[in-house]
Amino acid sequence: MPGPDGFRGPSSAVTLLLTGRGVGKNHAITFAIARDGRVAGGCGLHRRGGPSTLEIGCWTHPAFLRLGVARTAARLLTGLAFTVPGIERAGIHHGKASQASAGVPRSSGYRPIGGQPGTPSAPAGHGTGCTWRITRDEWLNAR
Repeated sequence: MPGPDGFRGPSSAVTLLLTGRGVGKNHAITFAIARDGRVAGGCGLHRRGGPSTLEIGCWTHPAFLRLGVARTAARLLTGLAFTVPGIERAGIHHGKASQASAGVPRSSGYRPIGGQPGTPSAPAGHGTGCTWRITRDEWLNAR
């Protein structure tokens, strides 16, 4: 699965291509998401939530929504997160208004741990965020 420049999903349709590492104190690693040879979005592992947690961030281009791109990227990044020494938890955070975004952690074995009030960052947003977590043991036991 891991290669020198990226990761390929279970079907060869989704590939993560390494675009950056160690940019700033909260950024661990970033990837472009490619599906069938086209750029479909971007994602990364971020050092947020404490020293033993990596948070997954993902954006999917509208032309690739509901095709499993974000779900595949999140699963690949979750597996990658747990190869980092000292990482015991992975997290995903999304706006409460986005039910499509909620499907990514739900279908990847994450469990909801709550929400945080905030300022809406999108026209349809409520400003409330939802946070999901999975532990190393939960991930490994589900495989």
